[in-house]
Amino acid sequence: MPDDVFAPMAISASGLSAQRKRMEAIARNIANAETTRSDGGETYRRKRVVFRSTDPSGAEPMKAPAHRVSLARTSPLHLESRGAGRRTQSPLPTVEAEEIVDPDAGVQLIHDPHHPDADEDGYVRIPDINTVSEMVDMMAATRAYEANLAAMRAYQNMVTKSLEI
Repeated sequence: MPDDVFAPMAISASGLSAQRKRMEAIARNIANAETTRSDGGETYRRKRVVFRSTDPSGAEPMKAPAHRVSLARTSPLHLESRGAGRRTQSPLPTVEAEEIVDPDAGVQLIHDPHHPDADEDGYVRIPDINTVSEMVDMMAATRAYEANLAAMRAYQNMVTKSLEI
């Protein structure tokens, strides 16, 4: 992890961005819950967001040491191997969000022969979107967004307090 005072803020910011993208996809799903035809003439398909953790360094998550070793007992060469005690800048682990069409998303057939998009049997195809479950997902995304925001504020307060010392 880089010796950057803003690194925790960048990690939380990537979480905020991912949750915002998730909320946008959910809002589109709710808005198109009864859309019978898109610009391409097809029925709207439910979208969802997939999160992927990125750790460009390729390192596995660090494990807590079984015990601590004081710096006084370590070899001075340990710090020299990093270039006089400075850490090299490495990319931060973040989260990426990708919007995809839900592979399990289906369509419902509603019998409405008077609808302009009805087929020859009088059925209209609408997206199989449950607005109640979409709202529950929206609340979960909102809570996750708020948690990332609270982490950013807590870190900001810690930095501010440390500058007062």
